[in-house]
Amino acid sequence: MTEKKTISDSQASQVEVDALIAQRLEWRRKERELLDRADEASELVESIRRDAGVRALDGADPAEIARSIAEAQAAAAVSLLAAAEACARAEQCWLDEGIALARAKQAEAIAQRKVAEQIREQAAVLLEQLAEVEGCRYEPGRNYATDGVSSSMGTPRSMQLDAQAWQLDVAAEQLKERKIPAAGAVKVHDVDELVSAVEQFVDTHGAVKVPSRTDLRLWAAKVAAPIVAELEQGITAGLIRPGEIDVDEVYVKGQTIRRSLSAAGKRLAVEVNWRDGLIDAGRSRAWLAAELTLVELDEHARRMREADREGRPQVDLIGRPLPPDGPRPYDPMGRAPRANEVA
Repeated sequence: MTEKKTISDSQASQVEVDALIAQRLEWRRKERELLDRADEASELVESIRRDAGVRALDGADPAEIARSIAEAQAAAAVSLLAAAEACARAEQCWLDEGIALARAKQAEAIAQRKVAEQIREQAAVLLEQLAEVEGCRYEPGRNYATDGVSSSMGTPRSMQLDAQAWQLDVAAEQLKERKIPAAGAVKVHDVDELVSAVEQFVDTHGAVKVPSRTDLRLWAAKVAAPIVAELEQGITAGLIRPGEIDVDEVYVKGQTIRRSLSAAGKRLAVEVNWRDGLIDAGRSRAWLAAELTLVELDEHARRMREADREGRPQVDLIGRPLPPDGPRPYDPMGRAPRANEVA
């Protein structure tokens, strides 16, 4: 009866865990939906402000424009407050999951010890019979399961179960005391992907204190300046051909910068570190990284040589047709040939 009850307790705890996970995911969905609404409201505010001058010239009432801005700002604030509440609910579900998981592991540990005890009781009868035959008592000399000592004779099952139960108890205590992680980091190759990468980090770990969407976007805008300067230097040095990129729109059109960098054999790399919901500016950075590995470059060169032999149009690193006077097939980066290179 006790064993059946223990198994039932473990199963009940697992059902509770599954229910809490479902609740957490639902709260996360609501949080993201509310954050999207706040973004839309903020974009509406900016749109109204941009068009305010034109609307005023067209005879629009300034008070009506101000009222529209205030309403959109209020809608954004309401959505942000509701999103914060949904986030708090999701985090509480994650903490409750830990408690439920701890109960499940404790119940499993009890079941393991119960089986181990039954094995020992059965073994005791057999050991008594062995003692009568051998004329001396026998018992395992070491607890191989807990001492970490291997033996060619193997480890008694009861000791293995005791060790597993001990490990379950340790894991249960850790789950009871777990806290919401305060630090983390992500790396992306497109600033437009930064927010989604941070939110994916939260989904992967269950719950993490992360910077707000606004903070992430403001930080990304701040680090854009030195990258734009480096791109301008690249254009001046001929690494990026003029006309491939409009420097003034580098961060306005993320696709433009990504494709232009790819054509130059580089791509943007952005790494954000944070703690307690705040971006660690000292450890966060953005830079231009190599677009492809040497293996990938060699593969691209091979495809270019094949295209050259077969008379097919050649393309650059991102698949765009190359002009007739473009890079030679052995060099996807367009460098001049060296003495030991063969086309």
